[in-house]
Amino acid sequence: MSITVNMKTTRIEEGEDIVIEVKFITLEQHKMIIEAIPFFERLGGKERAYRKTTCAGHKVHKLISISPDQKIRVERDFIFEESA
Repeated sequence: MSITVNMKTTRIEEGEDIVIEVKFITLEQHKMIIEAIPFFERLGGKERAYRKTTCAGHKVHKLISISPDQKIRVERDFIFEESA
């Protein structure tokens, strides 16, 4: 049994339209995204991670990133699914 992660990315820029992208990522890619949070915080951005229990364990299911100039907001929703 393997686990897939569906990542929905919503990018909101000041004065522009909302851009939505949906793609599948691996658990390793999810892990790398979460491990990059301290790096972006050191650059001056704001990161907010929300965790919950999933089929893959206690994982971040929502990540909100705000750019240092606060003009770009990116929301990433992670949906974990078990596949046979």
